Amino acid sequence: FELTIFAKVLHGRDLSGNVAIVTGASAGIGVETARSLAHHGCHVIMACRSRNKTQAVIDNIHEFRPNAKLDFLELDLASMKSVKEFAENFKAQFQRLDYLILNAGIFMVPFARTEDGFELTFQVNHLSQMYLTLLLRDILIKTPMARVVAVSSESHRFTRLTTSNISQEYLSPNSSSKHWSMMAYNLSKLHNILFTNALNRRLAPHGVCCNAVHPGNLVYTELSRSSWFMRVLFFAGRPFTKTLQQGAATTIYAAVAPELQGVGGQYFNNCFLTKPHAKALDVDLQEKLWTVSIEMIRSCMGNIDDVPPHPDVNPHDRSGSMLFGRTRPSLLGRAAHRFGTHSGRVRVRFAPSPTGFLHLGGLRTALYNFLFARAKGGAFVLRIEDTDRSRLVPDAAQRLVETLDWLGLAPDEGPGVGGAFGPYVQSERIHIYRFHADELLKTGRAYPCFCSEHRLDLLRKEQLRNREVVRYDNRCRKLSAKEVQRRLLQGDPHCFRLKLEEEVEDVVDMLHGRISYAVHKLEGDPVLLKADGYPTYHLANVIDDHLMAITHVLRGCEWLVSTPKHAHIYRAFGWEMPAFAHLPLILNSDGSKLSKRQGDVYVEEFRSKGFYPEALLSFITEIGGGFRDREDVLHSLDDLITKFAPERLNANSCRLKFERLEDLNRQALEKKISDPKERCLLVSQLKDLLQHHGFYLREGDEWLSKVLAWSLPRVTRLSDLASPPFHFLWTSPDSHNAARDLSPVQRSMLEEVEVYLKLLPSGLNKEEMGFGLKHLAQCFGFKYSHLMHTLRIALSGLQEGPSILEILDALGKEESLRRISKVLRH
Repeated sequence: FELTIFAKVLHGRDLSGNVAIVTGASAGIGVETARSLAHHGCHVIMACRSRNKTQAVIDNIHEFRPNAKLDFLELDLASMKSVKEFAENFKAQFQRLDYLILNAGIFMVPFARTEDGFELTFQVNHLSQMYLTLLLRDILIKTPMARVVAVSSESHRFTRLTTSNISQEYLSPNSSSKHWSMMAYNLSKLHNILFTNALNRRLAPHGVCCNAVHPGNLVYTELSRSSWFMRVLFFAGRPFTKTLQQGAATTIYAAVAPELQGVGGQYFNNCFLTKPHAKALDVDLQEKLWTVSIEMIRSCMGNIDDVPPHPDVNPHDRSGSMLFGRTRPSLLGRAAHRFGTHSGRVRVRFAPSPTGFLHLGGLRTALYNFLFARAKGGAFVLRIEDTDRSRLVPDAAQRLVETLDWLGLAPDEGPGVGGAFGPYVQSERIHIYRFHADELLKTGRAYPCFCSEHRLDLLRKEQLRNREVVRYDNRCRKLSAKEVQRRLLQGDPHCFRLKLEEEVEDVVDMLHGRISYAVHKLEGDPVLLKADGYPTYHLANVIDDHLMAITHVLRGCEWLVSTPKHAHIYRAFGWEMPAFAHLPLILNSDGSKLSKRQGDVYVEEFRSKGFYPEALLSFITEIGGGFRDREDVLHSLDDLITKFAPERLNANSCRLKFERLEDLNRQALEKKISDPKERCLLVSQLKDLLQHHGFYLREGDEWLSKVLAWSLPRVTRLSDLASPPFHFLWTSPDSHNAARDLSPVQRSMLEEVEVYLKLLPSGLNKEEMGFGLKHLAQCFGFKYSHLMHTLRIALSGLQEGPSILEILDALGKEESLRRISKVLRH
């Protein structure tokens, strides 16, 4: 089981940019802990005594993962001086510390005193690691979402330590007659839990959570070979021993599991939250050990700043912070140090379902979340919500990511980007939802529902026939515990439902004000976990927003009616709700609802038609408000960030005018053509476009650049230049057909125009050329309209289209003469 959780916790996790210290990383579960973190991108500092031994471990890891980041820093826990030097060296090289894993320990060693005068087991297993943590306290606090994990043991249950006998002499005896190696080890493991609980009260308000773990019984490590008794024990129990990876699983779980964000002062065994011995929960004993340990550190190292318990944390109040037994940790309430809030940093998310292309409504949601994050100096998170397996479209998630990149809305965290709150794909977080649903079941806030689809369908029809509100009747809520147990044991299919309270949950929306909705009357108890084990949108959404420390939820107003239901779920867990803003509905210009079925509502569709990101972004922000000093022109993304004012958003539905998008894209194209560097890129794109449409280009880049400048007032998209009205630019008309249809008068017209054009300077503009052609027609008695029509046929082969003066202006003197001459020679 541990390996299953181990794999799920690390699956898809990108720990790049994170830094970990693992003490005792050169042997046993310390090696596996360092290896697992490094394999997922974490920079691991191996805090060990022996350089040669540690380097051999690093070399072994590099054989399988050459790019793994591992460094050796010397640390001898039997020397306080070495501890101080290690901390100074680390802080000189690193600016953050995400995971401090206090893994080192010795077991069943004979009585010995360190150079500092302390009993060896006590100093190595507890005192030096406490000193190390205090020296690294500032960098832990500075690092968002840092964690401290101390490796303890179930042996902590077998001690005689009390508040009355705790003293320096008892903790660190000064003679072998007062020392028993097994009891010294057991005491040190109790110290680990007492220390992490006391430490958590001091650092939790700063966003650092501290926990202790037991790696599991019978993990065969070097500790197991430290005495003849342990060698015999492990030989006899060999069929039941754990691998080192199994032993490291609980440490990894406590260090990186997303569901443990904000959870501290706990004790884990085999990846489960477990109740330690009552002594470990004795706050007075925790504080007494802390005080005595500080005095002992000061006695040999001089003054060290102590950290008093935070005044806002009641050390005796553990309600909601601990559920004991074989269950996941409760995340109920009390976590005043909820991750992300201690630093006040805004965190928003865009959470699309991969059911197709990104549509304009989704674009508006993504953009406003992005702008809000940038305006507030926060983080923009992308989360893929793919739990509705029936509607998934292959590769849709990847296309969503690519589209956001094209728009310039790259997330700070998300699939392919990584981050401390991953995985960012809901189907990779199923174990998290299941355990939290189980948690609600154990607290009585949820219950299993065995109602079949057939029964629910009959209930719905009966309610419709009686003109009643269609809702679940909460039938399974009334089942006895004995009946529930019987049906679970016989494997009856079931879902989990939230047991709603009758109290109406009011939600204050930043745009719509106070929202009240009696969910219990209008819908009945909602499903949280479906029979197939997948969560509903409502459960997954609430859990992910909390565990990812989302502070503000900006989403479409179609979710407004669901928010009171989400409030019930937040309340069931005891979690603080984020702030909500439900963006107004987008309508077509005629007032009808913007629908995906209409085709041109997908961003990819607009992209394929040649619309630019800045035009789309400006277009979608022209409705619904949200900006200060807004001018009716094209805006860059930087402009939108600067002018974004969320307080100016309005709640009213807004209508799109797609002709406005054409105008904005024309401005974007004009801006690119006016920029020499951008124009070069456009020339290259135009060549690719024309080749794609089968046009053979005789002219070079200089002429294409002139055509682009000529096209400015005439096209809205680059692709317009490949449309039929502009084919004359890229291909000559069929001169044979044109010559065959010419009358003698028309041929005479072309001959005179040919002579006229040859006499003209190359730089003549179209106004002067138009004046000259009118004068020519008058002199030779030609009807001007007939002359223009004849020239149109000869130059473009079109019966209608751009004016002949525009055609002459676009083709230029030489190309125009070449085409006229070709017709006349047939």
